[in-house]
Amino acid sequence: MGLAGRGAELASLAGVAGAGMARNAARGVRRGYDRGMEMAEDISLDGVGEQLRDYFDAAKAAVEDTVSGELQDLRKSIRRRRRRLGI
Repeated sequence: MGLAGRGAELASLAGVAGAGMARNAARGVRRGYDRGMEMAEDISLDGVGEQLRDYFDAAKAAVEDTVSGELQDLRKSIRRRRRRLGI
């Protein structure tokens, strides 16, 4: 067997090994997809919607509190300035 024959033999072995690895990877992907779909089916969309609604309501309340506090401080500052200017 010459050098070309040996190289072709090694390439063939590598190809067979690569094909086996590809099959194993495909099985793993299928298994992962199936498990992911099962997990997605277990999640309640109503529960997710409710959690998001609660989160957004809490965020809205926090923003409203911050803005109202800033407005009160601004009004106080304007009153002080007007007093200093005699308006």
